[in-house]
Amino acid sequence: MWLQVHTQSWRSFHETGLQMKKWWLDRRAVIFLCFAAVACALIPVCPDKFDWVGISVTSVYVVLGLASWLDHLGRARSGSSR
Repeated sequence: MWLQVHTQSWRSFHETGLQMKKWWLDRRAVIFLCFAAVACALIPVCPDKFDWVGISVTSVYVVLGLASWLDHLGRARSGSSR
């Protein structure tokens, strides 16, 4: 009996935690922001005449990450899923 109660309470806590994490966390946004950090870290290594490439790639990944995160928030609030 104790095991059943413990398992049920753990499941409800675990499911609630997962629902909360799904609301604010988007894997695509995290990946895009990681790519932006890598591109930003590579800017000092690039030759001076190609600095614009690193800055452009960084800004594109930041915009993609923000757009993906905002899309995820909108879908989570409206209740629709993919």
